[in-house]
Amino acid sequence: MKHFHLVTAMLAASRVAQGALSLPSLANECADTAGFNQCWSNASTIAEQCYQRYCQGEGQCTDENDCTSTNSHCVQICSCQAYQGWINCALQHCWNKVVTCEYQNLALNAVRYCPLTFAGNNSFAGSTNWAFIPYFPSDPTLPGACSCNIAKVWLSQYHGETEAESCDDIRGKQAYTCDCCEMSKDVSSFYDICPDTDPSAVLPYMRAFPYARLASSAPCNSLLPTIDCDDYDFALPNVTTGAAWYNGENLPQNGTAPLSDKPGDITSPVYPTITWSLGNGAQVQTAIAVTTGSPAGGSGGGGSPGATPSGSKAAAATAAWNGRLAVGVSVALLARAMA
Repeated sequence: MKHFHLVTAMLAASRVAQGALSLPSLANECADTAGFNQCWSNASTIAEQCYQRYCQGEGQCTDENDCTSTNSHCVQICSCQAYQGWINCALQHCWNKVVTCEYQNLALNAVRYCPLTFAGNNSFAGSTNWAFIPYFPSDPTLPGACSCNIAKVWLSQYHGETEAESCDDIRGKQAYTCDCCEMSKDVSSFYDICPDTDPSAVLPYMRAFPYARLASSAPCNSLLPTIDCDDYDFALPNVTTGAAWYNGENLPQNGTAPLSDKPGDITSPVYPTITWSLGNGAQVQTAIAVTTGSPAGGSGGGGSPGATPSGSKAAAATAAWNGRLAVGVSVALLARAMA
């Protein structure tokens, strides 16, 4: 079956726009600014060194928006290590920003560029509705949440692809119906989850958005109003307002709102301790409750890169994490990649 996804050229052109979202841009607002800066710097340095050692000049890892390679061996060892390290920095030191667009972008890039993600230990998913990575997707009702739940859009479209494969297997000769429902699922996922948002602002973060193809497909637009894609094993995203299947004849008017973080800030860790992993195994990360940044409703100085969190307990926790990142994660991921 031919699935309808964004063409490679469009994704490449979107990288500049996608790069505008970066979690370090919020460092001065993190619960533990100094700890975050130190942790992120260490994780980035380790990633760069890993690329120099294992990637043979194929690709680069400069930040969370540019850390991939055509060398699959390099990706499994180094890219996965980088994203695991950066995410742990957020979970420990910038937990008040894990619902922002910037964190969602980081988590989404980890899913895109680390193949080990799909083999992860997702035991936390049952109680939190997360997939692959903590706070992916995030709770849109929390203060400071991204105006469009880009992780939820991506995941809905991801499930649409697997639903299309199931539809093909079951329906056989009705494969064209499956194609039409998949296109509708990809487009409907965005409009159902982010009805007020300008789709051009979210395009870099979507798995697929075949808007033009759906709008111009006379066969699909003749077929879709006469069937229920739910009967073909597709499911609309779970949203608070009524979700709808769209086709070229009933596409809603585009929203105009930009992609932004809502007002407010989380004032205490939603989950103070989290067990998760990229790939097999598990690790425990504990949020450090030190306020050196300036979250909404609080106060504090910005801190500077290279500093350590105030308080001996926080400093000890940061030092322990940096050691685990440099040694434990590198060894574990290397062993998995070489297995």
